[in-house]
Amino acid sequence: MEVYPSDFLSHLTPLLVVSGLETGNSEVDIANNEAYKRVVESHPLTAHGEQLASRQVPVVVTPLAADFKSRLAAKSRVVTHWEPESFRVNRREINYLLHIEFIDRKTFKLLPTKKVVYGSDTELPAGQAPKQEFVKKYNNGDLHSAISPHNPNSQLFPDGVLSVDWIQKYLYLVPATLVSVHELGKSIAVDEDLVRVLNELKIQAQERGIKLLVVLLVEGEVTDAINDRIYNIRRSTGLAARTGLFVLPEKSQEVERETLAETICQLAYAQSQEFATTISKILRRKRGQNNILSTSEVGKLTIPPLPNVGWELRYNFKLAAMAEYRQELEVALTLYETAYDSTLELFETLSLTGQSSQPELTVQEREDEGTDKPAADRDTTPDNGTKTGISAHSSERWCQGRMLLDIIAFKIVNLCLLTEQPNVAYKKFCIHLESVATLIEKRGLSTERFSYINWRAHQFERLAEMVSWTGNSAIPKDQSMAKLSTHNEDLGGSVLRLPRSGYLFLQAYDLIKQLNEGELARDEDPYFSGDFDYNQSCLELLKQALADLEDTTGTRSTGLVYSRLADLYAKAKDYKTGLGYYKKAVAIYRKDQWPQLLIPLLEGIVLCAEEVNSVDGVAARLELMALTDSSTDTTNEKTVDIFGENTDPQPVFQLGRRQEIRMFDAGFVFESSSCYTGIGVNAQITISPLFKSPDSVTVSRLQVFVTGGGFDNNPITLIHDETLPNSQLFMLQSDKNSGETTKLKANLSFTKDVARVFQLHLVPKQLGDVEYARVLVDIKYPLFEVQQEIKQGTEDALIPVIQWAVENEPNKIAYRHIRTSPNSPPHGMQVHPRPSQVVTTSDAPSLASTGETLTVRVFVENQEDEPILLQVDGTASTDGGKAISLNWISRNSSQSEPVNNTEKSEEETSGEFHELAAASKSSQSLTLQVPNSAVNNISLELSVKYYLKSDTDKTTLIKDGALVSIPVTKPFRVNFDVAPRPHPVPWDNVFVPVL
Repeated sequence: MEVYPSDFLSHLTPLLVVSGLETGNSEVDIANNEAYKRVVESHPLTAHGEQLASRQVPVVVTPLAADFKSRLAAKSRVVTHWEPESFRVNRREINYLLHIEFIDRKTFKLLPTKKVVYGSDTELPAGQAPKQEFVKKYNNGDLHSAISPHNPNSQLFPDGVLSVDWIQKYLYLVPATLVSVHELGKSIAVDEDLVRVLNELKIQAQERGIKLLVVLLVEGEVTDAINDRIYNIRRSTGLAARTGLFVLPEKSQEVERETLAETICQLAYAQSQEFATTISKILRRKRGQNNILSTSEVGKLTIPPLPNVGWELRYNFKLAAMAEYRQELEVALTLYETAYDSTLELFETLSLTGQSSQPELTVQEREDEGTDKPAADRDTTPDNGTKTGISAHSSERWCQGRMLLDIIAFKIVNLCLLTEQPNVAYKKFCIHLESVATLIEKRGLSTERFSYINWRAHQFERLAEMVSWTGNSAIPKDQSMAKLSTHNEDLGGSVLRLPRSGYLFLQAYDLIKQLNEGELARDEDPYFSGDFDYNQSCLELLKQALADLEDTTGTRSTGLVYSRLADLYAKAKDYKTGLGYYKKAVAIYRKDQWPQLLIPLLEGIVLCAEEVNSVDGVAARLELMALTDSSTDTTNEKTVDIFGENTDPQPVFQLGRRQEIRMFDAGFVFESSSCYTGIGVNAQITISPLFKSPDSVTVSRLQVFVTGGGFDNNPITLIHDETLPNSQLFMLQSDKNSGETTKLKANLSFTKDVARVFQLHLVPKQLGDVEYARVLVDIKYPLFEVQQEIKQGTEDALIPVIQWAVENEPNKIAYRHIRTSPNSPPHGMQVHPRPSQVVTTSDAPSLASTGETLTVRVFVENQEDEPILLQVDGTASTDGGKAISLNWISRNSSQSEPVNNTEKSEEETSGEFHELAAASKSSQSLTLQVPNSAVNNISLELSVKYYLKSDTDKTTLIKDGALVSIPVTKPFRVNFDVAPRPHPVPWDNVFVPVL
């Protein structure tokens, strides 16, 4: 909906023109030149422009020139609507703010200036004194500028106020400073031509109030001869060393080159201040003059000329623009407000009918005035009985005035944002909305018609763009939503705050949506009355709103944008993109658990998913069942069709852990916190329906996954059997024929709001922790089968008391407390080794002798309720730790079977298992040889292992055993003792001499 000329809204930045350097070397240069060329080729002032005096001088193409250009280009600012550096230069935080254009001196034209013409256009005779009467004319003979309302060739003639041509004049065509770059040749012979060119260029600049800066690039070092040449050039041109003519040697240092570029920019900015001040003085002088055409000139016109209030507006706007050009933001803000008031006054003179806005009252109108009829109800039919139509010229001027009013309002808002007054900016914007509404109503037009609503939408869009330019400076990202109000009672309140750009884009979207859906009547207002692509405009607005709101956390506003985008894409039949946005919106609104918001979004998911064959439609349909009552189910017919009759094989959709669907909730508890392997424990799983529609749902299969205890790869599966009772507490029975204990049958029909408990008996076969993991629920539909995963919540682990369901009365259950859970969760237990139910004894002797061969019988008594598969083994060792070989005598054979326990693993030494009936006793014999060495004791360790015969998979191994200690003695013992005896006669001491 771009209707305003872009340059009208651009921030006025001083222009610095540089000639003599290459242009178009980079992509940025090419883009800038293209934008510049578009203005030059279409601008009315360039048709009779004057070429530069230096147009014949060749461009400087040297590495030094390229370096100098790059330094200037780095200091240039691009013409844009938002210029945050203007606030810094206004506060003297930076030294300058410039837009630098590198122009081609061969094609660039200086704008024409007025020249004094005495008496007539002919030259005066020699020696004749000029006449006192004179006029100022342009070189094409016009008395007025090509963009003046007084010029018959202007598009503003005779009653136009202002066009974008005047803004473009100072943005691109009239520089405050002209920098001309030249190469100082090696020969002194070229200096004369250089001086001539510079003097002519200086005259051209002075005629237009432009400051000329000349830069001479010198190859090699600067010698005394070159210094003399430079001195003569300065003296001949009058260009001062520090403010007019600069020298840049090839051998210059880095700091010298940077200093020169910085100096030129500072001089150019200072000149721009003086340049704009001079223009402002001229504007103030013209504003006080009488700009109305003479009576004779007016008599030649068919359209009334621009009134005084129009000229007042024209000069007020130009004065504000020059203050903006000087970066005096507060002054510019005040002047723009004055121009805004002048624009409102101008509308008192504008008429949509091509007549004066205050014509002489007819008899009927005088009667209407006397009866105080509203303006909208008055009869505006002329005497001839025909309605007064809207002329093309009146429509054009009306639109130009409305556009200028909007542009000035946006300038005011922009300056408030630049000066860090966001709330004031929004207040000014609201005042603008109210002012235009009042203006519309005074003209007898309606604010409920197409043109006004379209215009209002564009105002919010433009304000949103301006707020988005500020980044985080105007509104922090973490700021909450401001009150979005434009009513009269709020304009003076302190609660009126500038909203985020995302909310402003949404406001514009709502208005465009109203245009698209409301079929609003058209009125006589031609401003913003044209049609456009509503869906495309809505799409762009929503994307811009999303770009701002997505930076914050997922809020309802973000969800609203997602849902609106999804609706647009679905309407455009881009179902894949629409499905993605529907899912994002549902993810946000699901947090609030607000069915009224979720239901239409879920229906949209079902619709889009069906078109792209996505499983998300199945999930959404299930969630709709969980949210909607049968009486309020608003699902459309196309959605219901996917649940129609079909006999083809159903595909299975895996939904995984999609807790947002919430068809069922599951709870799982064990009756005990611990058990033994091979000994069963009761467990209960509670399935609570969460769906609201339909009244009942039948689950085809329910799988309970338990980790540990040997259940990891063997889920407990419940198969639906409608012949079984549908009781609240159902005791699951194993299939005796198949012997399977993990495939059970139950009636899996669930009624809305009625929880059911299934009790089963689990027999863990491995040690460790057994925990409930999840439940898979399979629901069959005519066209497909859905498999959803339900995981018990972690909050269940905090329940201190475990409740166990018991049948209180037929088909009614109650709960009793069975245990507390301080350390273990209610849905987990520990599995310990199963205690042995056999008794192991032996007839080992109470004493053995060294070298003796012992025969020991081992007795095992089976106290289990069923036969067992038994294995008996053992080891023997001395008290010194030396192993003793055992020879087992088979029950069925008298042959001995040696077993080396130290060299075989447990599986290898277990021998063969033999069956032992219940309540029976078996015996096995073994022999061992007592060592002949010194042994005091022999330890005989008996090991008994067995499986229950019913344990066909041999998963639970039960162990038992006994330890027998046999003392060892020797039959003979010999004792002897050795002790020293002293000699009866003492010996002489041979070490002491006899005296």
